[in-house]
Parts: sequence; structure tokens; C-alpha cells
Amino acid sequence: QPTLHDPFSATVLQYQGKTFLAIRGTRGLIDIAVSDALGIVFQGRAADQAISLYRYWRELTTPVGAPVVYSADEQRFLASLNGGLFLPAPLSIVSTFLQRFDLQHDVGLGVLAPDARVEVVGHSLGGHLAQMFAVMFPQNIDHVLTYNGAGMGGVTISLANRLLAALGANTGLSGTNFVNIVADHGLDFTAGFGTLRGPVERVFNELQGNPIGNHYIAGLTDSLALYDLFSALDPAISNRSIRTILDSASALPPNSIENTLDALRRAFRASSDPVPEATALDRNS
Repeated sequence: QPTLHDPFSATVLQYQGKTFLAIRGTRGLIDIAVSDALGIVFQGRAADQAISLYRYWRELTTPVGAPVVYSADEQRFLASLNGGLFLPAPLSIVSTFLQRFDLQHDVGLGVLAPDARVEVVGHSLGGHLAQMFAVMFPQNIDHVLTYNGAGMGGVTISLANRLLAALGANTGLSGTNFVNIVADHGLDFTAGFGTLRGPVERVFNELQGNPIGNHYIAGLTDSLALYDLFSALDPAISNRSIRTILDSASALPPNSIENTLDALRRAFRASSDPVPEATALDRNS
């Protein structure tokens, strides 16, 4: 069930008895300027999209066709997200008034029960919003899985975290139902901002000429597909061992995944044809 709150976008999926809430990452200049730069970096939260996420969830869990009824506490909470460094008090008051007027038009979609529990996943901005969802609806999460997602708290928290990390301190927030997948070999372009709740799992990715190329989901998806293959072959293998194998697969980092697949196919005599070389952003290779 896609959302109608543009530019925010999320979809509810059901697979093997589980319900997933998949939240889209950054798309376009508006997301980059408003949600990423002004929101996540400087204010510590993508307020506009967090509000849309909240409304979307309430629509999903309200009977189809029924008006979504927001309590006074909910309206105050959503209004508090609107305020901040780049919204002076007079504009914040106007924004809050317009928001309350807009909330009156929300109608239920009847997709999920109010007590439904979901697996929340998101990449980049979507990962940040997945963390926000856990703050807003903690009773509704089974697991939160982010991919190169930004944390909460903004640039000030990020600088403090990097100083503490250099001193050997743990800068994450506890969270047994959280996993944050972060790609290696490049800058933590988005995942370096704010504080992530739950452990960070570093995953191999092919080193590219672009220093922020490790952020893109296409290359990370290729790597995770290989991780899944190794886990199927040996359920006891650790992520660290897989990273070591992939790091050692080629003297030319962009060929690591292809060389690893070639070696596995030779080992199982599936084919002697080499896997063609491809860039990390070639989703069809």
C-alpha cells in the first residue's frame, strides 16, 4: 500500500508470514535540501517526512474510509517536530495551524490492525525514518533494519560521536531489535550523521572511484546477495570471515564480487565461464 504523502514514500509488504514497512530513501533535490541537509544534518531529524510517516501509519491502522482521529497529545507531538533552528516562532505557529487543518483530511486505509507488528526497513533517508518510526511507535516494531541510514541528533552529535569513537567509546544506542548495515570502503556519507540505535554491521562493498559510491544501495545489494549465498553454503560462517574472503578475492577491488562468484562456480563445477565485470551501479549485471 503506497503512501499519498509526497515526497515521503513507503510501502507495506507481506512475505513469508511477516509484514514489512519499507521506507524509500532520498529522491530528488527537495529531499536533499530539506530532509537531508536542513533536516537530518542540522536539526537532527527529517521533520517533514517524519510527520508524513506518522500520518501514514495512522492511516494504515484506521478502518478503511473512517476519518483518522488525532488526539491532542498527537497534535502537540507533530507540532513539536515542526519547530526548530530554521523555523522561527511565528512561522512555526502558522505551520502548526496549517498542519492541524491538513490532519482533518486524513482517511483510514484499513490495511493493518492498530496493534500490528512490522519489520521496518529503509536505506539512507529511509533508514533514518525507520529509526524515527521506532521512537514514535515502539509497540509496533518487530525489527528495524537500516542500510547506510542516518541516525538522529544531527551534525553536533556526529562530531561528538567521532571523537568518542576515536577514544574507543561505544557511540550507539542499545537496541536488541535493531541492525544497521553500513558499507565499507568509502566515506560514511550518510551513515556518519547522528546516533544509530542498535549495533552497526560493516559489510564489504567493492571500492569505486567515487568516494561516496559505497552509499548506493545497488552495490550494497550485490554484496548482501553474496553474504546470503555464503550463509546458505555454511550457516556457521561469520560476517567477518565473509568480508575477509571478499577483501582477498582480487587485487583490483572492483572485480572482487565477480572473482568470488567465479571461484564458487569452479568449486561446485557449475560453470567455467567467468562472470563479466560490472560496475557497482549496474543493477542488471
